[in-house]
Amino acid sequence: MRATWRRWRALGPEDRGLRWRAFVLLAAARAGMPMLGLDPLRRRLRAMAGAGSRGTVTPAAVGRAVASAALRLPGTACLARALAAEALLLRHGLPARLRVGVAKGGGGLDAHAWTASGGEVVAGSGDLSRYAAFDLDPS
Repeated sequence: MRATWRRWRALGPEDRGLRWRAFVLLAAARAGMPMLGLDPLRRRLRAMAGAGSRGTVTPAAVGRAVASAALRLPGTACLARALAAEALLLRHGLPARLRVGVAKGGGGLDAHAWTASGGEVVAGSGDLSRYAAFDLDPS
């Protein structure tokens, strides 16, 4: 616990704010998925993220923040991570593409969601080549 607190304090204010927002958005995405449809959830997450300055936030920093938040919320689905990353990227004026893919898996279909920014996968990485993917239009 102390090591975690020391690492948190060692982060700069911008990184702490980004990680805090990622945690809140990820928790909201997890809670909202069973209750709301995808489009209303995306709109609410973007509204929660608000508008912020570009600052020094990069797509990689957003990916690290979402991954860090997901460690503290075990069992978080790829769609929740992708939605949180999309909202954070858009908050900071960065391009965001929410993608969903399906592939044949052991006896059925396997689905995966991820967010890309400028050709870089920000959340939901892995072997994405096996998926037949499509972009979800912004709502």
